[in-house]
Amino acid sequence: MPLLSSSYSQRQLFSVISDVKLYPRFVPWCVDAKVIESRTFTDTDARRTQVTRMKANLTVGFNSLNETYTSDVTCKHLSSVEAIASQSSVFKTLTTKWTLTPATTIRPPGKMKSQNNPSNRPVRYKSADILKASAITILENARSSTEDTSLKKEIDASNHPFCEVDFDIAFEFNSVLYARVTDMFFDQVCLTMVESFVTRMESVYGKANALK
Repeated sequence: MPLLSSSYSQRQLFSVISDVKLYPRFVPWCVDAKVIESRTFTDTDARRTQVTRMKANLTVGFNSLNETYTSDVTCKHLSSVEAIASQSSVFKTLTTKWTLTPATTIRPPGKMKSQNNPSNRPVRYKSADILKASAITILENARSSTEDTSLKKEIDASNHPFCEVDFDIAFEFNSVLYARVTDMFFDQVCLTMVESFVTRMESVYGKANALK
């Protein structure tokens, strides 16, 4: 699907999308989910990303048909969640991937004034600006051992109130009949999936801020 702009933070979105065991509460056609294996480790990439890999047994229901399959889920902390189905008699392939990027160029809600912007025109924030401000905050907090260390994380791209969301889904049924029917409604299936997560976000975090 095309890139979407969400009025929730990267951290909020990741917490909902990566919580596979709760999928039956809101994901269409998902009637059961059990995480049977999970391990978390630090990747060897330059960013030392925290990665969680899970195996989950998911059951999907289509009218009177229920199918349980294993899904291999890879969660790269805050940035992406990818699930690949295996051991399925219904699906030949089923892959979903959510990619989350803080939309730091979108202005947060409310009035903001900058010393270098006396006209108070809308200010656009870049990742570099946030990281610089975060570094300054950390240095200032380090001068006093009595200050709460949580202040170091106040200015954090993952908590920026807007996020770009890229959702990819690819699936193929073993049944030719199912494949033909699904081809007719593929766009609707994608839209329904995305809408279910939007509804879940509103349930957990309340109505989103309006984009500005």
